[in-house]
Amino acid sequence: MSKNETPEILNETGWLYACLDDMKDAVILTDNHSNIIYANRAYCDFTEYSLNEILGQNPGMMRSGYHDKDFYKNIWDVVKTNDRWDGEIWNRSKSGRLYPLHLTIKKIIGNDQKTYYLGILVDIKYSKLGVLNNLNLFKYDFLTKIPNKLYLHASFNKIMNAFERDRHNYAAEEINNKVAIFYVNLNLNPINEQYGFVVGDQILQEAAKRLHSILRNSDVVGRFSGNSFVMIVSQIHIDATIKVFMHSIQTVLSSPFAINGFNINLNYKIGSSCLPEDGMEFEELVKAAKDQIK
Repeated sequence: MSKNETPEILNETGWLYACLDDMKDAVILTDNHSNIIYANRAYCDFTEYSLNEILGQNPGMMRSGYHDKDFYKNIWDVVKTNDRWDGEIWNRSKSGRLYPLHLTIKKIIGNDQKTYYLGILVDIKYSKLGVLNNLNLFKYDFLTKIPNKLYLHASFNKIMNAFERDRHNYAAEEINNKVAIFYVNLNLNPINEQYGFVVGDQILQEAAKRLHSILRNSDVVGRFSGNSFVMIVSQIHIDATIKVFMHSIQTVLSSPFAINGFNINLNYKIGSSCLPEDGMEFEELVKAAKDQIK
């Protein structure tokens, strides 16, 4: 079947074909070999692939790398037994963006007696189906399991409240505590291009563990954006302590990352700022740290 040809099963009900194309939920149809023979506009929007790019391809190209092989095997074992599977799944778009979906797979036998599989994918980021996930995602980054940007900001506010309390309760000469912000940016583009996004994600996960390992209980590290982390280090008494932390970051990130049999060296940049010298607001301090590495 050519890419411009309508699948026979959809020709059987032309009105349904038109409805599917206008649905807000993503709809996909594959043949018995799991080759995509139809996708509606919403599916293309979800995945960021054009229709021509995905026709004839296996939906596995959208796998996030989060689920293991047994997860997918279980899906198809259930489909073979019950002709249907429902559940939550994480996929990856063309740009590498991860997104949660509720997926329904339904086995269909057409008038031509051929087997097809219909998939309906519903965005659950803000739906009731995703409430349990979102309660966790509100504070923690899904991939690295460390605080996300929102939680970093909340953690900074708590540290800032303690800092202001000390300024109010003690004379200026008695206060020598500082709060340092470290901005760590990883250059994952060449790694993603050479090894793929899954390896890039594994490096992000390992980098998060390494950065967390050098912190004290009073400090926080979180994923600030796609390839960057922010570390909030409080109760720093002298400028030399900042240099010690900077050296510790360099040490843990400079060791090769052993991923899938490869030893991968990571390029990165680090910037720092200090409260109160570089500002008193979280965004202001992060910007000052980022400006150091431009």
